[in-house]
Amino acid sequence: MYSSSDKICSFYASGLHLTTILMEYIYEKTKEGRKILNILEIDLLKEAESVLELFDCKKALKADIKNIGWEKIDKKSINNLTTSYNEDIIIIAGSKSFIDEVKKNIPNNNTIIDCYEILEDANDAMEVLKNHDYILMTNGMKKITDVFN
Repeated sequence: MYSSSDKICSFYASGLHLTTILMEYIYEKTKEGRKILNILEIDLLKEAESVLELFDCKKALKADIKNIGWEKIDKKSINNLTTSYNEDIIIIAGSKSFIDEVKKNIPNNNTIIDCYEILEDANDAMEVLKNHDYILMTNGMKKITDVFN
């Protein structure tokens, strides 16, 4: 469907909304054996635990999903991000300025999903959409041209 060179984005209104959008995608990719890393501007651990309770899956899979990083990253840690990861999917969530800062410090060979906090970045939403190929929504990954004609 998409490759690591495709640009993927998402928009969220709250931490619970973001977790709901991401969880099905993360669940499916984790079942496939894909490695995922979250880099978050806000702490989502409580929301992730709540949403994960709704999934009927093995305890080991739930543990894998919980271990992808649902805690807020420290601002100083952004500059210390390494250039290589074991994870092949990196999810970055926060304000546009946060996402831009993180992307300066991570490799481009991973699948990267940019998740924008819509209330802060509403004026930039159309520009974000123009610069991405796919959008991740609660009902899955869609080609932007199929959703927004």
